[in-house]
Amino acid sequence: MNENDLRVRKTRKAIDEAFMELLQKKPLDKITVRELCEKAMISKGTFYKHYKDVYDLYDRKVEEMYRRALSGIEDMGLFFTDPRKFIREFEAAREKYMHEFMILLKGGDRRFMQNPPIEIFMEHLYESCGIDGSYETRLKITAVVAGLLGPLRRDGNDPEKRKAAENTFVEMVQKLF
Repeated sequence: MNENDLRVRKTRKAIDEAFMELLQKKPLDKITVRELCEKAMISKGTFYKHYKDVYDLYDRKVEEMYRRALSGIEDMGLFFTDPRKFIREFEAAREKYMHEFMILLKGGDRRFMQNPPIEIFMEHLYESCGIDGSYETRLKITAVVAGLLGPLRRDGNDPEKRKAAENTFVEMVQKLF
């Protein structure tokens, strides 16, 4: 399937819009392919040319959203050189897609708040900064990223806890890298 074909792009757009609309009204496990196709005005066969099921669509939508948010960070190298500034840029990029994040979180399942974002983040960091993929490097980055994302996600609205998470992140990056 040619991803640049106008028909493919229009079909994906129709599916995405119908899916996000349905997710605002009901949880993922209550959305059927049939109702999604009706809302998107496509056939079930067309849907299955693009996705295995609604869970596959959900997972791809989450991954796409994270990749778009990460591409909004101008300099991923700040992760190592200025971790505090990196957090600000990361949060600004995340804020840009917060509405979508909230729809996916509310309507979907909690899977997307766990490993995929860390893996996507690390992949983007490696590609952007030309980092070697040694086990030790991966282990350090995973520990730092998981240590940052978890508390920011859970305690981001509490200024004291947010500041503590930020300070700990900066300290960890400076010591490890």
